[in-house]
Amino acid sequence: GYYEYREGMRLLDLIAQASGPEDYARAAKVRIYRRVPGPDGKLTEEVLKADLAAVLDGEMDKNIQLMNGDIVY
Repeated sequence: GYYEYREGMRLLDLIAQASGPEDYARAAKVRIYRRVPGPDGKLTEEVLKADLAAVLDGEMDKNIQLMNGDIVY
């Protein structure tokens, strides 16, 4: 679904807002699609790998900070 971004939001905040992962979710294979400006000023897409399983196990250093416009899959 679509969830509104809040300043300082992290991956776990988004998952909590979505009422947790779906049953079929592959928590170790989460991807975050982010548009960032390249050296020429054009937007390029960056794909970040996130390990939600590790975050849910308490590894908060892997709880990636989100940016406005990120798509989490």
